[in-house]
Amino acid sequence: MVNPEEAELVKIIYQKYVYEDMGLDTLASFFNERGYKKKKNRKCELDYFTRGMIKNILDNPVYVGKIAYGKNVTEKVKGTRDEYRRVKSDEYLLADGIHDAIIDEELWMTTRVKRKATGVKWNKTHSLEHEHILSGIIKCPICGTGLSGTVRRRKNKKTGDYVDDFYYRCQHRHKIDDEHFCNFQPSLNQDEFNHEIEQVILDMVNHDGFRKFVEEKLNTKVDVSALEEERERIRKLLRQVLGAKTKLTDMLDKLDVMDKHYDRKYQDMHDRLDNLYDKISEYEDSIADITARIEAVYGNQITGKQIYDILVHFEMMYYKMTDLEKKEFMKDFINSIELYPEKMDNGSIVKQINFKFGVYYEGQETMDIRLLNEKTVECVVGMQRKHM
Repeated sequence: MVNPEEAELVKIIYQKYVYEDMGLDTLASFFNERGYKKKKNRKCELDYFTRGMIKNILDNPVYVGKIAYGKNVTEKVKGTRDEYRRVKSDEYLLADGIHDAIIDEELWMTTRVKRKATGVKWNKTHSLEHEHILSGIIKCPICGTGLSGTVRRRKNKKTGDYVDDFYYRCQHRHKIDDEHFCNFQPSLNQDEFNHEIEQVILDMVNHDGFRKFVEEKLNTKVDVSALEEERERIRKLLRQVLGAKTKLTDMLDKLDVMDKHYDRKYQDMHDRLDNLYDKISEYEDSIADITARIEAVYGNQITGKQIYDILVHFEMMYYKMTDLEKKEFMKDFINSIELYPEKMDNGSIVKQINFKFGVYYEGQETMDIRLLNEKTVECVVGMQRKHM
């Protein structure tokens, strides 16, 4: 029987993936940040959304009313005598199930097309060294989606040469209500906008006390003990299930084919073995998810230290970077840039910059800097710490 709440979550996942262009990581973050919890069928299962879980939902035909046979098969581990493992197969049979479909056939097929197209890269033919440095980071003030980089190619009437002008603009893909799409019109010149953000960062790193703040951050250690304990607990459960699987396969091998109950015993053991493989798969997925979280914590620490090291020498290092390196730096450093619906009196449209790592400003650590609607003596735009 279909659970209405779970069915609604599945629909949201498919719709946002197809119609709002959300990726797997973005979808997982979307649900986690809004407090959604995944139903736990076992104590060891994780109750938060992960990339792997979203992927499995998008690839599972059960939601379109189908049943897959042979999607996972048992194969012998090479180099061993009697070790087997469950692996996914690209060739499997799809049959109509007796359960109700949650999504329709059209949405399912559209999802399949997009899943196959994922990873295809568009190759540039002009301005090969140029990168849209802040693309996706700048958020539309109307619909909230990330602004994309665009190019206007024009011909110089005097020289006959072609010149590319680059802008950030909203693609108006999202609806702001049931009938209307986003109507944010401004196209932001990339050179001017990038320069404004760079000036904000320069003013920040030149602030008194910033270097000392960075030195303290570089010496900070992370604590992943809780995650490591959880991973070890699941590893113990996995070892128990692997032991049960080994015993069961031994019993299966020793079955007497002359036993009048052979077929029933064989089927019973085979069903139990399938259940054990399901548990093994679940435990392995849980361990992989926790390991990914641990690596992410350490990765964030490493990334943070790299970012802070660049910030200390920002004026010297940043302007020697390629556009691609600048884009990677901004992506690692800035979470989002909020805009006003229109330019302010000082000509700026930037409202606030939100960072992925704490920064030092006005004598305190903060995760964001709000820009005032007036100029200051020190830099292009004024700044103050946002008070929560």
